[in-house]
Amino acid sequence: MKASKIFGLLILVIGFSPLEGQNQSQGERQAEIKVETTEQGARFSAKTPPLGQIAGAPPAYYSYFWEFGDGQFSFEENPIHIYPHTGEFEVRLALTNNYDDGKPPPTRPKKVYVKKNLVASTGNSRPAHYSVVPGGKSLRIQTNHDPKPEEEIVSIFSYKNQELAINKGRLHLFFNEKKYKNSHFTFQDAREYHGESRMERAEELGFQKKDHNTELWASNDSEMLSISSRPSVWSQTTQTSILESTLQEARAVYKDQITWTYDRHKPGEERHLFTTLRTTKEMLADTNAIISMQGFYVPEGGSDFEVFTLEMQIVASHDPNHIGVSDTRVNFRRAKKNEISYKVRFQNTGEGPASEVRIETSIPEGLDKDSIELLNYYPYCPICPEEPVSYSCLDTLVSENKITFSFHNIYLPGIRQAGVFARDSTKGFIKFTIQPAKNIKRVVLSSQANIYFDKNPPIQTNTALTHFIGWAPGFKAGLDLQANDLSKVAYFVGLTISPVKASKWYYQGEIMLGYGTQKDQESTCFEADLTNPEVPGPGLFVLQQNIQQEQTLFLDIVPLQFRKNLLDFLSFGAGTQVRLILNRERETETIVHPEFFEDEQCLFPALPMNAPPPPFGGTRKLPQEGAVHLFGDLNAGLVKNGPVAGLRYLYSLNPNFSNRFQLYANWKF
Repeated sequence: MKASKIFGLLILVIGFSPLEGQNQSQGERQAEIKVETTEQGARFSAKTPPLGQIAGAPPAYYSYFWEFGDGQFSFEENPIHIYPHTGEFEVRLALTNNYDDGKPPPTRPKKVYVKKNLVASTGNSRPAHYSVVPGGKSLRIQTNHDPKPEEEIVSIFSYKNQELAINKGRLHLFFNEKKYKNSHFTFQDAREYHGESRMERAEELGFQKKDHNTELWASNDSEMLSISSRPSVWSQTTQTSILESTLQEARAVYKDQITWTYDRHKPGEERHLFTTLRTTKEMLADTNAIISMQGFYVPEGGSDFEVFTLEMQIVASHDPNHIGVSDTRVNFRRAKKNEISYKVRFQNTGEGPASEVRIETSIPEGLDKDSIELLNYYPYCPICPEEPVSYSCLDTLVSENKITFSFHNIYLPGIRQAGVFARDSTKGFIKFTIQPAKNIKRVVLSSQANIYFDKNPPIQTNTALTHFIGWAPGFKAGLDLQANDLSKVAYFVGLTISPVKASKWYYQGEIMLGYGTQKDQESTCFEADLTNPEVPGPGLFVLQQNIQQEQTLFLDIVPLQFRKNLLDFLSFGAGTQVRLILNRERETETIVHPEFFEDEQCLFPALPMNAPPPPFGGTRKLPQEGAVHLFGDLNAGLVKNGPVAGLRYLYSLNPNFSNRFQLYANWKF
C-alpha cells in the first residue's frame, strides 16, 4: 500500500514538473546567446522570444548590443568577432524591444573559449577603417538605447590616445542632473578590460608640466557637444585652471560622479569602458525630457583633455522615432524669460536608403512661432535656397501651428540594409528652440511630430508635454453671514495662494481681513416710580429702549486646505479656518421715553410718540478672542485658472462663536 502511494506521488511530481517549468518560461521572456565557430571567427546570434506588437506602430523589431568580453562590442544582429588572444571570455547581450509592448528579454552571459585559430594576427577584431571615436577626437559616449524607467542601460565610454607617446590619466563620468528632483540612474557595475581602476572618491588631478601649452575649443558633432584642448600659446597654469573650472561646472550640474584611472595607453589605441546603469522608477515623472550625462578624458598633465556631453530622451517605450523637450516642468512666473528646446529624432528602420525625410512638428499653443531658431541637425547639409536645387539641403517651413523640416536629396541608410554596420548612420535629428508668447496661458504645452521617409506613410511620434509649475496668487472678496441670523453680515477681502496648474488634489492657503457691524435693540416696560412728581398716578408704566451696536475687525487665516477639481467648472475644498479678533467694540445706548402707559401697553405704543430725551450710555472694548472652524465649500467657474464663485460653510469649535456661511468670489492670476 505504501509502495503504491509512493509510486503515485512520483508520477504526479514527474507529470507536473514540465508544466510548471513551461508556465515559468511563458511568464518571463528570455533570450539565449548562440555561438558558432567559423574560420573567420566566432559568429554570434540570439534565440529571441516573439515580440508583442504595439497597435498602430511600425513593425516591432529587436536592436542588439553585444559585449564580447575583450573590450570590443557590436550593434549588429549576428556579428562575427575575432579575439586578440586565446582564453576564456564572457559574452553579454542586451536586447532592445522596439515597438514592443513588453519588457526587454534578459539574457545570461555566456562563456566563450577561444582557441588559436580564432585569434586575429592584428589583435583587433574591427575593420581597419572602423573607429568609434570620430576623427581628431579623443572621446565619445553612447548607450545601447534611450533610458526607460526601471530598465538597465549600458553606456560605452570610448577614448582614444591622439598623442604620439604612451600616456595615462583619468576618466570622469557625470550623471543625474541636479535640476531634476529625483535621480534618474543608479550605478550597477562597470566592465574594465584595459586595466582601468575605479576610484572610491573623485579627486582633483595633479598636473605635470609639459613643454607645450594649450587652449580650449568647442564643436558640435551630431548629437553631442565636444569640448577639447589643443596646442596654443597659453600657459600650462591657464590650461590647468580651465580644466579645474570645467570640472567644477560639471559638479554643479550633476549629482553623481565616477572616476577611473587608466595607464599604458598606446598612441592611436582606442579603448572602451562599459558601465551598466539602472533607471529609476521616479524617472517616469520626467518622460520625454531630454537629459544628459557627461564624460571627461584627461591625460596626465591635463593638457589635452576633452569633454563629451551625451543627450538622451526619457521614453515610455523604445521607439527610435520620437520627440523630446528640454523642460517637462517650467515655472510659470519665469516662463516668458526662458526658451524651450525640442529635439526630434528619427531612424530609417527599413531595408533600403531614404532620400527624402520630412518632419512635421506641431507648435504648442502659447509659444511664439516667429521666435523659432534652428540649433542643430543631422544629416548635415546646407539650408535650401529659394530656387530648386539638385544637391542635399534642408528646407524649413513655418505655418500657423506647424513647423516642417524637409531633408532633400540625402542618403539615409536603413538599419536592415545589407552592408550597414554603423547604427548611427541610419539616424538623424532636428533640434530647435522656441520662446513663449507674451500672452502665454496656463495650459500644458503639447507637441507631436509626423515623420515621413520618402513616400511611405507617416510615423507619428509620442507627445512631448511641458507642465507649468509654481505658485499662483489670487484675490478673494465676499460676505460673511451668521448661520443663525443671516441679517448679520460682515465683509472681507484677502489673498489666496495655490499651484499654477491645479489638478487632482492640491493645497490652497488664504488670508483675509474683514469688518462687520451688528445692531441689537431691546425694549422693556417697567412700572413708573411714584416718588417722581411727574408721575400722574399708580399703575403706570414707562418704555425703555436698550440699543447695542458692535463693531468687529477680524483676520481669517486658512492654514490647511485641500481642494480637488471635480470637473473643469466645479471644485470641492475642505480644511480649517482660524478667526482672530483684532479689535471689537460695543457701544450701548439707553433711551427712556416720557410717555406713561397703562399695564404693559408700552411695548406696543400707539404712534406717534413724543420725541424721546437724549440717550445715555457709553462705549467699551471687548476681549479679543479667537476660534477654529472646520469648513467645506464648493466653487463654480473656471476652477483651474479662475475666476470662480463659491459658498463655504464654517463650523465653529468655540461655543462663543457662531457657525457661519461665506459667499465669495475668487480670481487666480
